[in-house]
Amino acid sequence: MYIYESHLGGLFTTKEKLSFEDLYCEQCGDWDQLLGRANTKDEFSKLINEEEWIENYIQNFVKTHFD
Repeated sequence: MYIYESHLGGLFTTKEKLSFEDLYCEQCGDWDQLLGRANTKDEFSKLINEEEWIENYIQNFVKTHFD
């Protein structure tokens, strides 16, 4: 799955890679950022800098998407 960081905060996943048009927000002019592709907890941990995220948020994200 593809892991994205939302321009509004938080992470989200998709099965297909999104185009720039899908990532761009016309309301504020910002866009979501592709972090990479991950199918396991280990791959996911290599994509993110855990120091930038609240530990509880990352634990819940992993539990939801990788357990």
